[in-house]
Amino acid sequence: MKANKKITPNRYKPAPKPPRAKRSLKVTVPDQWTRWIGGISLTIALTALAIYAHDFILQSGYFTLKEVHIQGNRMTTKQEIIDTLGLEPGTSLLSVNTGLLEKKIQSMPWVASVTLDRNLPDKLNILISEQSALAVAGIEPVAGILINTHGKPFKEYDVKTDAALGLPTIQGLTLEKNGTGYRFKGRAFQAALDILQMGLSYDIQTITCHAHMGITIEVPDHYNVLLDPEQPSVRLKLGFDRFEEKLARAGRIASYMETHIPQKRIYSMDLYDMENIFVKTTDNETLHNNLEKGV
Repeated sequence: MKANKKITPNRYKPAPKPPRAKRSLKVTVPDQWTRWIGGISLTIALTALAIYAHDFILQSGYFTLKEVHIQGNRMTTKQEIIDTLGLEPGTSLLSVNTGLLEKKIQSMPWVASVTLDRNLPDKLNILISEQSALAVAGIEPVAGILINTHGKPFKEYDVKTDAALGLPTIQGLTLEKNGTGYRFKGRAFQAALDILQMGLSYDIQTITCHAHMGITIEVPDHYNVLLDPEQPSVRLKLGFDRFEEKLARAGRIASYMETHIPQKRIYSMDLYDMENIFVKTTDNETLHNNLEKGV
């Protein structure tokens, strides 16, 4: 029986190394506090720097407002606009609230719309679009109210400043409340707007509105050959519509009377009904168009 053979280690093969222990990256509480404090300190420093830079820029004379350039104003003077802005001397252009200033200018009577733009470093541009006055609406107790081409009232009539506009007067209107503002309405008022927007070759002096009979206009006398200083105008009752046709008929009537009845002077014409037209002369005689053949 063989004896057990003794196993001896191989001296030529190195023994395996023991496994290396893994290092754990642990952040201690003091390290976390350091990072938080550092982040907060950096935020405070950047905020302070931004505030300092902001104040420095605003106080810098480089951006001080030096010029206000205004375009589009005709009825509103530059000084009136400057006073409305209320900007103090030395105001920085960067601190100007353009939205607030636009609202201030928009509140001025003649201003329909306005746009403000900064032109760095020291210029403010203002572009204004003003109201287009169409007529003076005569109402009591004020002297009247200006209305624009859309029939919207926008300013109380001022005899000293607005008389030079030479606007026609619309009478017989009632001003009504409309939300936060006021308006004129009615079929006769719309008829007045329609005839004023026709662009006649002569000026209408007065328009009288009647709820049931429409409008009567007063125009310079170009219907009579011989003018009378005591009768500088002629009244035409036109109703609600067909104004071009009715005015053309009035011209033909005047031409007929000039040829066939030259001694008669036209004082007024009633053209409300095109089939029954009446002509009133200065001697209070009323001529019916059906009585005069050709008229």
